[in-house]
Parts: sequence; C-alpha cells; structure tokens
Amino acid sequence: MSKAARITLSAAVLFATGTICGVHYMQLSEREVSLLRFRVSPLDVFLTLNGTHTSQTMYKGVIRDDERRAAKMRQREEEHQESMRKRELYERVQPVNTNGR
Repeated sequence: MSKAARITLSAAVLFATGTICGVHYMQLSEREVSLLRFRVSPLDVFLTLNGTHTSQTMYKGVIRDDERRAAKMRQREEEHQESMRKRELYERVQPVNTNGR
C-alpha cells in the first residue's frame, strides 16, 4: 500500500470517527438540555441517559415539534392576513382587470 493511500485511508477513518462522535455528543447534549427545560428530577435525568425513559423523552420531542408547527402555522396565517389586507388596499388604488387583457 502506498504512502498516499495510507494517508487517505487514515484521513477518511479519522473523519468518519470524528463525525460519529460529534453526532453522539450533540444528541446527548440536546437530550440533557431538553430534560432540564422540562424541569425533571435528577433521577429522571440519570434514568433517561441510561436509556430507560427514552419513550418519555421522545414524547416531549413530539410535543416540542407540535408547538413549533403550531407557531409556524400562526405566523403563516398572520402573513396571509397581512397579504390580503395589502392586496385589498392596492386594488382600491389601482383596480385589477379580471378580463385577462
């Protein structure tokens, strides 16, 4: 095996290992933050980090997703209402020809 091939293989292995470790670290830190946000007891944190309460943590993730989705829908509805108000205002100033000409 040539020196360039060994260096390339080593770099690929180090990159893959670093990526995997980084993803696991991010998941662990996100899990800890979400547990602290919901004010659970230290025992629950310990049990969740050891994998016994993962369904409870996953359910809280679903609740957070639902809250984000509802907030996004409210924002879109407000933007739609604002757009309709502007359209009505502009049509009063300059009527729109609906005949297609």
